[in-house]
Amino acid sequence: MSPRVPASPAGILHKDFGFRLWGSGADDARRRIETITQEELDQLGLTVELAKAWRDFYAECAQQGRGSDTAEARCNLMQHCVELLQAS
Repeated sequence: MSPRVPASPAGILHKDFGFRLWGSGADDARRRIETITQEELDQLGLTVELAKAWRDFYAECAQQGRGSDTAEARCNLMQHCVELLQAS
């Protein structure tokens, strides 16, 4: 069974949210771990709860072998976002 895709922050299309947060592919997601800022997360309206939902979604995708390196990289990025949001 495929994991359910979480919501995006209010007022942002899934496609736009994803592109602004993790870009395209595993390499972009890994780079974003080094460059994402608290200010960007605030501008996106990303909450700790939503970041955890996306982290868990990509973790499940990776465990199921869906999304290859990209799912794992996005899971790691979302964990980093959780940590940034919890530190604020």
